Amino acid sequence: MSTTPGWPFAYPMPGVSVRLIAATRSMTREVALRRHAENALSARGIQRRPELAGRLVELQRSHPLAPGAWSAQVAAGAQYAGRLRQTRIRARTLVLHGAADTVVDPRNAKLLADRIPGARLVLFPELGHLLFWQDPHGFTDTVTSFLTCGTSGTPSTGHRASAAGSRAGCSARKLVTRRGQPVGRCSA
Repeated sequence: MSTTPGWPFAYPMPGVSVRLIAATRSMTREVALRRHAENALSARGIQRRPELAGRLVELQRSHPLAPGAWSAQVAAGAQYAGRLRQTRIRARTLVLHGAADTVVDPRNAKLLADRIPGARLVLFPELGHLLFWQDPHGFTDTVTSFLTCGTSGTPSTGHRASAAGSRAGCSARKLVTRRGQPVGRCSA
């Protein structure tokens, strides 16, 4: 979810995040927490639900990271070299990404899904890196639909797929754009 296939075949981190990371050392802890929370959400998402950034900041305050954890995560993301290893994945795979992600370039979602045989790609329009915070119901519905569908494209025994599930997770390969519910027609 909201990740990259790694170098050398990925789009780089968006400039807004690179500049934010570079400027973080000159910020107070509170300002840095707020700016990174807002950056991980989408601008449209902040307009719709302005309390989310505050909730994220409070969560980070109550569960502080170990010293060096943030820089280690940034370094790991920047140095990951996936090459073409994803082509060996044989498990059913769902790739989710916010189309307004400013932490990981959203174009990486298609690159990743294209490398994993049979992967399903779902883009959430106007949502950012933390799309599961911005649209928890859409995220949950999408993942649940994917998990409850059998490999044949029909719901697994004992599970009832919703209309969203039958469109969002059950065909051989899909590109679905979501805003709470799938829109448009899915193509296999």
